[in-house]
Formats: sequence, C-alpha cells, structure tokens
Amino acid sequence: MSQFLIAHREEYDHIFIDAPPVLAVTDAPVLTTLSDIVLVVMEAGRVPVKAAHHMREMLANVRPL
Repeated sequence: MSQFLIAHREEYDHIFIDAPPVLAVTDAPVLTTLSDIVLVVMEAGRVPVKAAHHMREMLANVRPL
C-alpha cells in the first residue's frame, strides 16, 4: 500500500482510502501512518462516547512508519 500511495501521489491531488471500523481491525491505524489527513465518520447517538474517545486516543498514538 505504501508503494502504491508513493507512486500515485504525483498523479492525483487527493487519494481517499476507505477503511474498516477503527476498533474492529488494525487496518485503519496502519493506514493512518500513510495518510496526510484522517477523517472519521460516526453515527451520532449510536457510537458510545467511551468508544469514540478510545478510537481517538488509538489514532492519536499511531506513529508514522
């Protein structure tokens, strides 16, 4: 994935990567290390506040590769 993004950054202004839920699998935190910006979409009232805070902490603590 890293090689793919490096190869295509010059061709495109924006590359959007859709990932599975952050707390369910490790894909999102790993992809975060390759991203310039992370956008998280949550359904208000459905995601528990503790889970949202845990997800925020998890993504904030990810270190670039």
